[in-house]
Amino acid sequence: MRHYTRALLATLCIASLGGQADAGPTLSIENAPSEYQAGGFFTVDLKLTGASNLNAYTVSLILEGSGGIPGVGGDYYFADLPDDLTDLPSVDRYVFGGDGFGRGVGRGEDGSATRLTLLDSLADLDAEVDVTAGGNDLIARIRIGTSSTMTGELRLSFDVSETLLLGSSGQDVPGFDQLAYMPTAGTTSVIRPAAIPEPASLASFLAGGATVVLGTSRARRRAAGAAPSA
Repeated sequence: MRHYTRALLATLCIASLGGQADAGPTLSIENAPSEYQAGGFFTVDLKLTGASNLNAYTVSLILEGSGGIPGVGGDYYFADLPDDLTDLPSVDRYVFGGDGFGRGVGRGEDGSATRLTLLDSLADLDAEVDVTAGGNDLIARIRIGTSSTMTGELRLSFDVSETLLLGSSGQDVPGFDQLAYMPTAGTTSVIRPAAIPEPASLASFLAGGATVVLGTSRARRRAAGAAPSA
């Protein structure tokens, strides 16, 4: 019985290690808000974790709206991304650190969607890096803007057909066939417009503010009238 238990534990341990080794990298959109303010900007982080032997990447995001016009100059759009990586907390947080060839950006609109494509490779075409969570796991910190008249929902997702994670020989990185997405492939992060007060609620708020101001003014006058003369 003791031998059987040891064998079972050894099998479970091997299976567990095998599962960890087979886990693929993850691309994620993080810190997306649940609401946006029309006429303003919000920021999301595009992250890659768990990738090894990485030499080059291509990642595409899609931003769709339930109303309005997509693209710069329209109602919802990807804001300009700096070439010098100053969108990131530090260069060290970038997947390639300071060793990238130069992060490239592509844009385009199609129907109700606007697309942002990011790509880069190591300057040394024969080199490779391992990406670690909390270390060099950021691809970009992306700003998304809306017009002052935008009122529809926004949906942010990956275009999984465009994703490339390549090694120095042009091959997929280990575990690419098990690449995970957050939000999951085929789903979106939904960002809704912030609630605007109803006209009646706004009127009540303004009336309440006026009452407070008027009451304060009267109280000051009474205090001034009751003050003893010198």
